[in-house]
Amino acid sequence: MFVARYLFVFLFNILLICSVGNAQDEEVVESKKYGQLKKYFIKTNVIAPGAGFEYILSSQTTLCFETHMGINFNDYTIDYLNFRSFTLFVSSSLSFRYYYNLYKRYHNGIDVNGLSANYVTFIVSYRYPIHPITHHVALSPAWGIQRRIKRMGNIDISFGPAIVVLFGDRALAFGGYLGLGFCF
Repeated sequence: MFVARYLFVFLFNILLICSVGNAQDEEVVESKKYGQLKKYFIKTNVIAPGAGFEYILSSQTTLCFETHMGINFNDYTIDYLNFRSFTLFVSSSLSFRYYYNLYKRYHNGIDVNGLSANYVTFIVSYRYPIHPITHHVALSPAWGIQRRIKRMGNIDISFGPAIVVLFGDRALAFGGYLGLGFCF
């Protein structure tokens, strides 16, 4: 029952990403600095199965919504009892990205249409509670790099410190993200 409920949440988020992507009017944005850029990108991830939607706000900023499934290793203590387990989770995140070297890459003759550049971001993520220990909200500034691979491939790597809110407590953590998939 638990897995079916979270599979539903995961599939709902994937459908939301696809429907928002298909509802956009303009496919191309004219930029004085970078020529023509697609207005949005739908990205998939094969490492942690999931999808994302990145919408261009201005010539160097985007808003990115992603959802994915993964496996988490838990090592926690309750009343002096140690628990260790692997759990499945569904996570969604919303991030504001600032691509700081698009201009330099474009003027060096490198194609930037897939937002192939380095970025700094602020991420708000929520992990859906499959197990009471695993649900949390995380706030994280991060540094990342995104590159297109040929025409439709995409790699996205980011990492940075995070403030994790778990059971009303706060903890400082270090997180990372690795996405490898396709970009449409």
